[in-house]
Amino acid sequence: MSTDNKDSQVDFTLSAVASQLFGVDEQVVIEAILDSPNARGYIIGSISELLLRNTLLKEGFRVLRIKEKWEGPKIHHGDFYISKDEKNWFVIESKGLKSNSEKWARSGEVNFYSKLATKKSDSPDKVWFDALPVDQKSIFRNEKNQSGIRLCQTHMPSGKKTNENREDGRTQASPRFDEFHLLAVDMYTKTGKHDFVFAVSDELSRSKKDSNHLLQNYFITLVMPSTLLPLQPLATPWSTDLNSLFAKLKNPISVKDMQVDQRKPGERAEGVISF
Repeated sequence: MSTDNKDSQVDFTLSAVASQLFGVDEQVVIEAILDSPNARGYIIGSISELLLRNTLLKEGFRVLRIKEKWEGPKIHHGDFYISKDEKNWFVIESKGLKSNSEKWARSGEVNFYSKLATKKSDSPDKVWFDALPVDQKSIFRNEKNQSGIRLCQTHMPSGKKTNENREDGRTQASPRFDEFHLLAVDMYTKTGKHDFVFAVSDELSRSKKDSNHLLQNYFITLVMPSTLLPLQPLATPWSTDLNSLFAKLKNPISVKDMQVDQRKPGERAEGVISF
């Protein structure tokens, strides 16, 4: 089975990509990126996928990219197939963090620690807060810039709300729990570092409207603005220990259903680019 584990030997430069893919010089590309939040979001997402692939390879996984455009109904909705033995394959999906999750900071809430400490509910953030070790609560309580605390939540919209007649079986605008085995989230937009946290799909709470669906937003942790470090431990079931989560996975996919993107990075420009 072919793999894209080895990058093309072509020397990709910003100047060449700007000219041959967009027909402009690199300064115009830079200005376009700076002017467009959507463009930055897409690029960060692509960088996250690339860095996730590198992380997986470093951890000893065999990694195959999943086709975006399928022949027939799409079965696997993740980014990569991963395996340790090349017999049992699983699907991993890369997602980012919700960018506007700190609405509480703009709604007059000044002290986030007090808000969580006095919150009366069994919400994921309150459960996490109550279980925090003393030293982590102290860091949280003593954070002077309470309004600058960064809330880490997943952002997982998946198409429009629809009905059961769709080929993918989705009935709402969030992923189905069986679309991938592992979820990887890049913490970059809250910490400034491309560190990944992971969760097993089966261990994430489900939608109350349709138990086949996951939620769009899952609480992970808080990042303190004074240190840009996330409070530990992460909310259940999130973890940085990829291998321990991988060991939990069940129901590997059928190899005959795999559709692998065998193109090299330059070839994914679909003929527009020609080095």
